[in-house]
Amino acid sequence: KPIFMKKPVFALLVLLLFIVSTSKAQSTKPAIFANYPSIINIDENAIRMAFQNNAGQSVTIPLGQSFNFSGKVISNVQKYENLRIIIIKSTTWQNTLLQLAKTTNADNIVTFSGRIINPGAADGFEIKRESLGSYKLKKTQTDKIFEPCNIH
Repeated sequence: KPIFMKKPVFALLVLLLFIVSTSKAQSTKPAIFANYPSIINIDENAIRMAFQNNAGQSVTIPLGQSFNFSGKVISNVQKYENLRIIIIKSTTWQNTLLQLAKTTNADNIVTFSGRIINPGAADGFEIKRESLGSYKLKKTQTDKIFEPCNIH
């Protein structure tokens, strides 16, 4: 008798190896921001001014240290009384979005947050507010955060 008839565990292992080896291999995503530093100081006024743009407008947001985000405003909406969100689609990096949120706290202090993401890229940026009130772009490894979604 063949070995896989004598040892069902062996047959299962061979089958599993075959499935793994023939399944669609996950492609490595490019790091589109590889030439930029991992932390970039942001000019808060640039973020503040971004919210003055309307859907359909072409804009360039000078985020700081020779890092400009150019694109077309997809939406700029007041989600809640204290939350406004703007989304800009890049004209430089295909399928890359800049999402900014402006939150007004109960004490009328405005804070900003956001991210630059591309589902086809291995990296992106998060906008973080530092404890002293300044803002920074911090590079993130999005390929380690986002799980691939295969819909058939």
